[in-house]
Amino acid sequence: GRDNAEAAERFRQVNSAHNALLHVGLRRMYDLQLKRKEAQDRCEQNEREERKGLRGWLSGPRGALLAGAFAGLAAVSAIVTGVFAGETAL
Repeated sequence: GRDNAEAAERFRQVNSAHNALLHVGLRRMYDLQLKRKEAQDRCEQNEREERKGLRGWLSGPRGALLAGAFAGLAAVSAIVTGVFAGETAL
């Protein structure tokens, strides 16, 4: 039944791989295809990590802290600018 079908499929896969290894041209094509797939997987993983890293920094407690720090810098900048311009700070 099912085990025989799975075994037959596995045998076809192994036989195909064996034939590819025996034939130089097929082996090279297989190697190139494998390298392309690995490079594509690495590229996709890097893109996921970059997106996750940026979102991770801007979300959650760090994002709130970063937003607060920028707001504080803007407030201090406004006060300092006002003081140097001769206005009353508070």
